[in-house]
Amino acid sequence: MATSTTYTNITPLNSFGSVQLRWKENVENFERGLSTVIGDGLLCAGFLTYSGNWGFKTRGRLWSLWKSLLSSSSIGFLPSLSVVEYLSGGSDRLKWSGSYGLPTDNLCVENAIILSRCGRFPLVVDPSGQALSFLTAKYSCDGVVTSR
Repeated sequence: MATSTTYTNITPLNSFGSVQLRWKENVENFERGLSTVIGDGLLCAGFLTYSGNWGFKTRGRLWSLWKSLLSSSSIGFLPSLSVVEYLSGGSDRLKWSGSYGLPTDNLCVENAIILSRCGRFPLVVDPSGQALSFLTAKYSCDGVVTSR
C-alpha cells in the first residue's frame, strides 16, 4: 500500500521535469526575442510607414534594403521575420479571409495589416475591387456605405 502511494506521488514530480524543460525553452526564446526586438520593430515600423503605396516586388526590395542597413549598423533582427506573422494574429487573418472575404495572398494580407494599423486615412487604389469589398464588409457594422 505504501509503495503505490509513493509511485502516485512521484508521477506528478516527473511531469514537472517536462514543464521545467518547456519553461527553459520559453525563457531562451524570450531572451532571443529581446535581442532582436529593436531591429524587428524598426523593420515593421518601416513597413507600415513606407510600404503602403508599393507593390509586392518593391516591398521586397525595401525589406532587403532595410535589413542590410540594420546589419551594417549592427542592429540585431530576426532574419526570418515575417511581417504578416509579426503584425497580425492568426485570428485576425482568419476573420479577414472568412468573414470579410479577403484573399489569402501575402499582398492582400499585408494591405489589410496596413489598413488596420494605419493611424491616418490611407489612399486606396483598388483596380480589382478587392479592397472595396474587404473594407465594406469589415466596416458594414459601423454603417459605412459605398458611393460611386
